[in-house]
Amino acid sequence: DGIDPTTGAALKSSDDDFVSYDDDYLFQVGPADADVWVSKYQILYFFAALCFLIVGILDLIRERHSFHLLMICAGLFGVLSAVYVEEDIRLSNILSAVSVHFFLLEGVTLFGQHKRSAITVEADGWVTSTIMYGDLFFALGALIDVILSYFYLLDSTADWDPYIMGAAIFAAVLWLLCAIIYMGAFIYEYNETERNVDTIEDIQDNGFDSTKNGRTSRTDVS
Repeated sequence: DGIDPTTGAALKSSDDDFVSYDDDYLFQVGPADADVWVSKYQILYFFAALCFLIVGILDLIRERHSFHLLMICAGLFGVLSAVYVEEDIRLSNILSAVSVHFFLLEGVTLFGQHKRSAITVEADGWVTSTIMYGDLFFALGALIDVILSYFYLLDSTADWDPYIMGAAIFAAVLWLLCAIIYMGAFIYEYNETERNVDTIEDIQDNGFDSTKNGRTSRTDVS
């Protein structure tokens, strides 16, 4: 009725004075009577899951290891969850739960039979240890998300629980640290590979032949 129930004062009616949850919505899709909108969160969720799906596909093509099917499945169910997050939150939560379970399986597998190939050059011990910390952060983040997925499935108000929100933020931080570590490993490998290539080229330019008699020796240029 435009009256503050606490003070009894009239409330301002200017649109600039209010920030609604609906402000997150960008545009409507489907029939008007369906009232289905696309939100900023949905777009971010969709492309984040799509990136995982693409990475899984690229790694599968590059390494030809069935391990990467876990990432592909996790990303695929994440994309489907994002599609339904505004239209059917129950279905979206179910698909998200399947997605994070695949991520957890991948995280556990990182410590199992899968041979890591992120570092192919001669790496110092601290590099390998850092990669293992990245794997640990990945697995812990996925485990927390799996636990939270059951809260979302069993309690429709779980999204508004401050403790659950805090746990979700902590899991997101672990995923972020994992991504930073993996990116650092890739940059390290790239730089080391480039340096090794430059070293080989310098040796060849200075008249050394690394293939003669199975060892490095000076080429006869007479």
